[in-house]
Amino acid sequence: MFLKLGQVPTIVVSSADSAEHFLKSHDHVFSSRPTHEANTFLDYGTGGLAFSKYGAYWPNMRKFCTIQLLSASKVDSFEPLRKKELQQAVNFLQKAAMDGEVVDLSERIHDVVEDFVYKMVLGRNKDAEHPRVMKNLQDELDNVVGRNKLVEENDLAKLSYLDIKNTSVIINLWAIGRDAKTWSDNAEVFYPERFINSNLDYRGNGLQFMPFGFGRRGCPGMLLGVTTVKLLVAQLVHCFNWELPQNIAPIDLDMTEKSGFSTPRLNHLLAVPRYRSSSYESSWWISKLIFF
Repeated sequence: MFLKLGQVPTIVVSSADSAEHFLKSHDHVFSSRPTHEANTFLDYGTGGLAFSKYGAYWPNMRKFCTIQLLSASKVDSFEPLRKKELQQAVNFLQKAAMDGEVVDLSERIHDVVEDFVYKMVLGRNKDAEHPRVMKNLQDELDNVVGRNKLVEENDLAKLSYLDIKNTSVIINLWAIGRDAKTWSDNAEVFYPERFINSNLDYRGNGLQFMPFGFGRRGCPGMLLGVTTVKLLVAQLVHCFNWELPQNIAPIDLDMTEKSGFSTPRLNHLLAVPRYRSSSYESSWWISKLIFF
C-alpha cells in the first residue's frame, strides 16, 4: 500500500512475501532509519544503535556492542549475575507466597530485568561517515543523465534510486503476525506450541515471524533477550504456581496495551504465588544463608 504521510511518500508492507523484497532483495537500500525529531531526544541525536542511519558508524557500533556485551561468550559470562538477580527475586516471591500476598508481577519482572541490564551495560559512541549512498546515486545519475549535462526536471522520474531513498517503508508486523497462511485463523489465541513442528522460528530465518526484526537491522541483543526471558519465565513457573487474585478468571484479564517500544500491558499483572514443593522451601532457606 502506498500513501503519503504529509510530504513523505510511504510504503506499508503487510505480507511476508512483500517484506522479502525490502528486507532481503533490497535490504542494503532500506537498512537506514528516517530522522524524526523525537529521535534527537530519545536516542542521543540518532547516535544510538536503534535509530542511527545505516553507514560506517552503525556497523561499527553494532560490532562494538556485540563484542563487548552481546556475543555468546559475553552472554554466558553474565550467568552468575543473572542467577543472583533472579535468586533475589525468587526469595522475594517466596516470602510473598508464605504470606499469601498479591504480587505486582509486571513490576517485579521489570525490576529484575532492569537491574540486570543496568549492571551489565556500558555505553560508548564513535562517529564516522560512509560514501556508499552517494556513490550509488552518482552511478545512476551518470547512466541516466550523463556527465556532460545538468539534471533536468524530466530526468527525475527516471531516477529510481533517488525515489527509493526519499521513501519511507513501514513493515506492518501486526498484519504479518496475523496472516492466516502462517498463523491459521486463530492468530489471536495464545498457543505457544503453534510452531513447534514448523521450520519457522524467532531467529529471523523466515519473514512470517519476526519478533527480533530481520536482516542487517535485526536486533543484535536477541541471544541476551531470549536467555534472560526464558530463564526468568522458566524459574518463576518452575518454583511457583500462579493464581489470579479475588477469583478473577483468566478470560476477564484486561489485556489492553499501551504505546511503547515493546507494546506493554496498560495495567500491571497482579498475581498470587504459591510455591510448588517443600523441597523448594528448603532451598530457599539455604539461599538466604548464601545471599544475605
